[in-house]
Amino acid sequence: MKDAWSTENDGAQERPDGGTTDSGTTDRETANGGTTDGGTTNSGTTNSGTTDSGTTDSGTGPASPLGSPDARDAAPPFGAQPNAGNNGRAPAHLEAADPDAPRQVFVSGGQVSVGGLPPDGLRGRVMAQAFAVRRPAADVPDFAACFAGAVAMFEALLNDLLPAGGALAGSRLGAAGGRFGPPWEPAGVLAHLVATDGALCRQLGVPEAVPLPGPVPVCPGDPDGARTEVVVARLRDRTLDEVRGVWRAQADRLLAAARAVPATRLLADAYADRAFETWGHTRDLAEAAGRGDVRPPRVDQLVAYGLRVLRPRLVGPPVDLVLTGPGAGRWTLGPRTDRASEPEAEITVDAVEFCLLFGARRTPDTLPAHISGDPVSARVLLETVVSLARL
Repeated sequence: MKDAWSTENDGAQERPDGGTTDSGTTDRETANGGTTDGGTTNSGTTNSGTTDSGTTDSGTGPASPLGSPDARDAAPPFGAQPNAGNNGRAPAHLEAADPDAPRQVFVSGGQVSVGGLPPDGLRGRVMAQAFAVRRPAADVPDFAACFAGAVAMFEALLNDLLPAGGALAGSRLGAAGGRFGPPWEPAGVLAHLVATDGALCRQLGVPEAVPLPGPVPVCPGDPDGARTEVVVARLRDRTLDEVRGVWRAQADRLLAAARAVPATRLLADAYADRAFETWGHTRDLAEAAGRGDVRPPRVDQLVAYGLRVLRPRLVGPPVDLVLTGPGAGRWTLGPRTDRASEPEAEITVDAVEFCLLFGARRTPDTLPAHISGDPVSARVLLETVVSLARL
């Protein structure tokens, strides 16, 4: 059973809408048996009828204001674990029950009953408690699903790190420091995400949580940290719980904007960038707090974004990149001048590990990858990826 704030895309491997430019890549790409367009998978299949990190995919029917009402979308309370002592079997006193009786088991008020209908109001209480731990991801167009999932994941972790009424939640941003960088702390990450999400708000004409002077940002994120410093100064007297509310309200405006604008490749990249950073810093905080690893929702969309950023900057001979797990695929990456050349190396690595390399959370030396062929050509590609660090 996964932690309340941890999700993993185990659905379809779709790419964001639209084709990719052919600049700086070869025509050798294939992924999961489908066809590709400039390295982006276009398998022609959808994930109809399933949910992905709490986000309802197209074709599943209308969703409630909180997303799909199905209990699958609400993760269990943080830290809940299956009953390991019974090896997946029911308790002994239930195993001895009439084998012909209904096998439904209900627990309410400390009482266990077998068969019959659940107690009145049980489902409502269970769902209310689950949604208190983690709201389902917002219902958005597919291109923004990665950001919706990352926002839900980050908020679920904050529910654990900043419980309502706790001392840390009630501390002022200025007193908590608001410093951004390792060792990671909620105050700094919240201020940074308010700043970086605000840059996309500015580009889309959506009200920023903390309006900043100057021209519309042309680069994603906050490369020099200047926006984050301004946010910390403006919100220094707010409690962390209030800053969290500022972040979430702004993220909700971005999610609403995704439903109101036509999908384009640039827009898909912008939302993937926000998803990438939100997931990356959720993982940073979870790791610093000893909460374990966090796999991103919609890994396929983050991989597609990373490859689009990488292609124009490729140097050296062509190399085959083989990604495994969610987001899997095979791409031959190299400058346009090497289109007719055979790949000189092959790198096989988990797709999430590729994202961590792209986020500078791995190095070419620490990446758990299998490399065959020319190791120098492989290293050139890996060093190019890490040079584009987005976190």
